[in-house]
Amino acid sequence: MNRMLWLLVAITTFSTPTSNLTAAPPDGFDPSKAYASSCSVCHGIHGNAKTTVAASMVPPPADFSSPESRMRLTPELIVEAITKGKKGTAMPGWAGRYSKNEIKALATYINNTFMTARDAPSPKAVIDPQHIPSPYQNRVEMTAEPVPAKLPTPPNGEVNRTKDKLCRIPMLGDSSMSSNHPGLPFNHMLPVLLFIPVVILWALWSQPREPIKRLKYPLTRIPLIASLVRILNAGPYPLAALKILTTTAYLLVMVAGYWGTSTAEHNFATVLVWGLWWPLVIISVFFVGSAWCAICPWDTLARLVVFRRLWRRPAESQQSNRRVPAALRNVYPALFLFMGLTWLELGMGITTLPQATAGMALLMFVLAAISLILFERRAFCRYFCPVGRTIGYYSRLAPIEIRPVDDAVCARCTTLECYNGTPEIEPCPTHLTLGRFGQNTFCISCGSCVLSCPDKNVTWRLRSMASEAIDVARPHWDGAWFMIGLLAITLFHGMTMRPFWGEWITAIAAYLGESDPPLITFTLLLTLTSAVMAALYALAIMILRLLTPETQEFKPLFSRMAFVNLPLAFSDHLAHNLEHIFRETPDLFTVLANPLGTGSQALSAMERHQMIMAPAIPDWMIFSMQSLLMAFGFWIAVQIIRHRTRRAMKEGGTLTGIRALPMMLYAALITCFSLWLLGQEMVMRL
Repeated sequence: MNRMLWLLVAITTFSTPTSNLTAAPPDGFDPSKAYASSCSVCHGIHGNAKTTVAASMVPPPADFSSPESRMRLTPELIVEAITKGKKGTAMPGWAGRYSKNEIKALATYINNTFMTARDAPSPKAVIDPQHIPSPYQNRVEMTAEPVPAKLPTPPNGEVNRTKDKLCRIPMLGDSSMSSNHPGLPFNHMLPVLLFIPVVILWALWSQPREPIKRLKYPLTRIPLIASLVRILNAGPYPLAALKILTTTAYLLVMVAGYWGTSTAEHNFATVLVWGLWWPLVIISVFFVGSAWCAICPWDTLARLVVFRRLWRRPAESQQSNRRVPAALRNVYPALFLFMGLTWLELGMGITTLPQATAGMALLMFVLAAISLILFERRAFCRYFCPVGRTIGYYSRLAPIEIRPVDDAVCARCTTLECYNGTPEIEPCPTHLTLGRFGQNTFCISCGSCVLSCPDKNVTWRLRSMASEAIDVARPHWDGAWFMIGLLAITLFHGMTMRPFWGEWITAIAAYLGESDPPLITFTLLLTLTSAVMAALYALAIMILRLLTPETQEFKPLFSRMAFVNLPLAFSDHLAHNLEHIFRETPDLFTVLANPLGTGSQALSAMERHQMIMAPAIPDWMIFSMQSLLMAFGFWIAVQIIRHRTRRAMKEGGTLTGIRALPMMLYAALITCFSLWLLGQEMVMRL
């Protein structure tokens, strides 16, 4: 209690601004704009000296947010440095640009925005005259109403420890602290938390239907949508036009990334890739499955470069008939590449680096082109592409599929144009035969089977949501690990965007003695998160087998039940991306009008705050959609458990009742953790 009381007093004291930092700036002078135009190029928009220019400067510019700067740089020294410059560094003097009062206002802005209230009087000096027994206490008590409380003597070193702790925290009231997305309120979490036990109890006492009844309805029978489907299926040119559009955007990303502004929120590359494309491509799976893969610019540009063809089948002399080595004919390469992209995105922070974003886009094109040169068909799409495989696995939950109009027609077919192609149309790029596969995982919606089928027996159709994941898709050992990895990376992604992440990684890096950037620490945490998720899932499987020894062996059961991870990852991914889409995307028309960001300035802390607090749709709608998505993910996970436990016994029996509880508790634990993450504030990405 005593420590809490002294902590409260210390916070109050340190949050009191001092007189030499509160002078009003001269009329018409905006210190934030002055900082953006004169200082941010070296010291960074957040004062942390993390800029492209700073990386090549010796000595490096000051990091205003560092403990060393907070202790060393007094307001007077900042004024002197701005006025006269610093010898032996790239810091010029700005006395000829700004007046004395403007320099003082700029120094005050730097101190108040990036540094701590270090000039506040000692907490002991403030408290002693009124609350600590002293010769003056009686005089104070006579005049004070109410009489000041007699505080206990603070523990030895408590004030110093509190002061040291506060000096490591950005200044209280700093507007940049509010550049976080608000977390999901508890009143939106509560319905989901109540929904979870109700669903578990229902699932334990009810029997799943066998087999599951699935909706199958052609899109060509739905008004408006039917016309669009017919246009896309009429020939290769509509799809080719869309490919040209996405490839043009991709090339603009390259140009803007390499030659545009380094300010992420004004550069077309970072705004399109991280603010729009990556969130939207995951959301699109919910509605159109793997349709993005059909117009992917990486593959389109690679085919143009390697084959000089946009859609026609390449000549035999241009193609390689070399099969992918057996060791690589799985989704492990895609999983490792996905972890690598996560490392680049979150560890290296390329979401705020337009040039690095363009470099990543170039790397994906190079990998696609090398794959076309070395291997048959589109091996990159089938085995290596981290985005394509993520979309493919999520598409098991999608409400649409490409299937035969009449299964009997496919059964009678002997030429198999869908698999072998025609002289004009290429064969299925991922080695699928229409009528003989029942899952979306490796279908990239390219439309080749639609164009090559002589009987026009191919159609897009609606189906029951998640019906494929519930009981249709076949289990595979590598696929099981991909789904577990997908969940681990999704949750890890959410953790890295919470305020507590910075404290964690800083503390661990300090313990390991690692300097900034803490890439080793980040790699260890990414690996640890993946290992913990795999261990939790494996533990649930082992408990399931302990409760029912008659179940299948560990490996087939592990693969069979891994589908439960899919809706848990997908719902969390969607809920997370809603924040980016509705709160973070800058004015797209402004960025399109100036894709290179020429002459643009970094957003101020207030502008960032206004962007987040004025989302495209009301807060309650965002929160409601997030809650519904989490409930949806858990519901689908329970359905998968109920149906996947059928024939899970060695003799083909069904795991029912309490014996399926370990998997349901696993799904509940992951859902609750995702809810907790959503309830935390989220740090702005751009």
